Amino acid sequence: MPDNFSSLIAHVTGGRRYCFVLMSYHEGFTFFEKLRKIVAEVTGFECIRADDLPGAGADLRLKIHSAIDNAVFVIGDVSEPRPNIYYELGYAIACNKPVILIKKEHAEIHTDLQGLEMINYTDNKLGWQFFEKSLRQHLNIHKDSNISLLRALVLPPNPQPSLIVINPKQPPTTPRISDHIREIKLTYGDYLGLSGIMGAYTTIYGEHIIPEIVNAASADNSIVDCDANLFLIGSPKVNKFTGILLESIQNGKPPYWRFEKCLSDPNEIDYEVRLIGKLLSGDFQTKCGSTRMERSVNFTDYGLIVRGRHPKMPERTVLILAGPHSVGTGSACLAATKPQLLQTISNKLLGKAELTDQKKTIWVLVKGISDNTGNLDVSNVNIEYAGVI
Repeated sequence: MPDNFSSLIAHVTGGRRYCFVLMSYHEGFTFFEKLRKIVAEVTGFECIRADDLPGAGADLRLKIHSAIDNAVFVIGDVSEPRPNIYYELGYAIACNKPVILIKKEHAEIHTDLQGLEMINYTDNKLGWQFFEKSLRQHLNIHKDSNISLLRALVLPPNPQPSLIVINPKQPPTTPRISDHIREIKLTYGDYLGLSGIMGAYTTIYGEHIIPEIVNAASADNSIVDCDANLFLIGSPKVNKFTGILLESIQNGKPPYWRFEKCLSDPNEIDYEVRLIGKLLSGDFQTKCGSTRMERSVNFTDYGLIVRGRHPKMPERTVLILAGPHSVGTGSACLAATKPQLLQTISNKLLGKAELTDQKKTIWVLVKGISDNTGNLDVSNVNIEYAGVI
């Protein structure tokens, strides 16, 4: 098999795993896009068909073979008795690829396919609802929970362009917080956020789609009006856009999350902030004076995750990852990008929202405890509360 076909597929999919769809192009692009959306939401995989793979003058048969060879599974639409689709299905089955068969309701199919399990669809709202439910059930066996959870919370529906707005400060010689890791390059929270978000993008999109990094200290307020998805890392102390968009996204609705300066802190330059909000169980606020903690006590901090529609660009999303200190910010970043913590968030949102529902603004309160070196581990990050604004 020529290597250029594999390279072509990798370019189209961004190196991601994918499902290959066999169907007549007469079905139109709209139906395929709906199919693609469902596959992505349930399995986390891309969904491609032959016309996604350009290559004038190439051997079409070899191109299809290569696409099937490298697919995780295959969906075959047998609504029309086309020899090429039957041939390609036969090739997929011979390669022991899992195959899901679909067809239009009342479509006549070849005798050899009768008796096989198929999912029917019709061109009306009710028929599509039944089809989508059944398809999702069949796709569950191919589900990659790691990818689908990352896609659900972190990745916007339209990933380009996206900006990661951070403020990597110049580290002090001695850590301000006694039991905090000494920061050498980025602050610890910035590092976990940047690596987590970039990792999510490369996992899903490969190297072809990655966010641009913007320094919050040098950016002007036009960032707020920019037609782009925004990832805001750090409290308003280091990232002013966190405060601006946190207030706009909540629009005066509870739990009224905000960061406030600790008035008792005499250090006006490197002041301390606290996280404040209103939970159903009562008012919540982190303590000030964390710098007074003894080194023998592991440092505990809280982080906040807020994801919602951009208040000025409804087709874009904003994801805020912030805490009073970098341990809290880091905890929020781990919770938003590690599958085991994402699953806990999803469980806590049951009955309130789905992670995949980009129309709702969700918030998550996270608690993190650093080890004696100041580092964070997933096992020491806990999802305290999650809700919808």
